[in-house]
Amino acid sequence: MKEFAEVLRHHTGHLPAQLGCVRAQLAKGDANGALASARRARQAHPDSASVKAAVGECLWLLGKPGEAAAHYAKRRAAWPRELQAFRATLIMRLARARLAAGDAKGGAVALTELDTMAYVPEHHALAAAELKSVAAGKPHPGRHPGCRADSPRALREGVQVTVRAVCFDTFTIHPNMDKNS
Repeated sequence: MKEFAEVLRHHTGHLPAQLGCVRAQLAKGDANGALASARRARQAHPDSASVKAAVGECLWLLGKPGEAAAHYAKRRAAWPRELQAFRATLIMRLARARLAAGDAKGGAVALTELDTMAYVPEHHALAAAELKSVAAGKPHPGRHPGCRADSPRALREGVQVTVRAVCFDTFTIHPNMDKNS
């Protein structure tokens, strides 16, 4: 944090240093300070997608999912074409924020936008399938018995774990342990 503050003392609008301050404050658990820093950075760099994302992230971490959702929705509409690779991340954040704010229908609508994209990273596709289930009022697939394999217990030296993919959206874990384990 000191290094970023030093840079900002000489170059008040230096974007990497401003974002560095936001990240450092978040790492220290100071989400309020990070939000204030992100808003200052937004004043200096109103068109920066990174700054806009930082403001939304701070709102989310402050436990303000409704404000974060409104922020993400506004940013999604203005998301620059050169950053389309990150659009799925923004949509996932919007959907999670809407769900956390109690807007299941809005969360589900946001997730349908992923279906229109030419490419969605696999981890987002898997998370979206789980969130669609939650938005539909079903239990979270990862939080009730029988829907996912339990994580293996902590491994000791000499214990092997084999992970075998069963299909696109599920996996099974089979511990192969010796008889003395």
